[in-house]
Amino acid sequence: MGYVNIPKDLTKIDRKVMLNLTKRQLSLFIPAIILGIGAYLLTYKKIGTNAMYLTVAIIVPFFYAALYKNRDNERIEDIILRYLKFKYFSCNTRVFTSRNIYKWIIRKEGEHATKKAGNSPVKASKKHPGQSKRNVHRKADKKRPGHNTIHQNA
Repeated sequence: MGYVNIPKDLTKIDRKVMLNLTKRQLSLFIPAIILGIGAYLLTYKKIGTNAMYLTVAIIVPFFYAALYKNRDNERIEDIILRYLKFKYFSCNTRVFTSRNIYKWIIRKEGEHATKKAGNSPVKASKKHPGQSKRNVHRKADKKRPGHNTIHQNA
């Protein structure tokens, strides 16, 4: 008796329409064949058998677009559109913002140092022993305490 494997995820299965091809494949193969044969017939008398190379150059991008899917099930036009949007239509300056999650530790060390030294708590909490003078007075710290902002050109 015959045995047929049925996949668990049925969303990845494409429905075949004709000649074991999907609608998408048919919609790209038919224009490829028409354009390829037309280019061959128009150029065969002028350039001879080299017209076959022109025909292949016309047909291959259509076949590649019809058959290609990456591992995330994305088609080539989706990948090209995403690349073009990123390259030409998005902002080239990316802003990276992070929170200083260790701020409370620095404060506790500062309070601990003030208790030992007997200094005022304002001066001790302003500078951490590991910080340089330059890092204490940053513009990003004045905007939002605990947040560092870096502008990076892509």
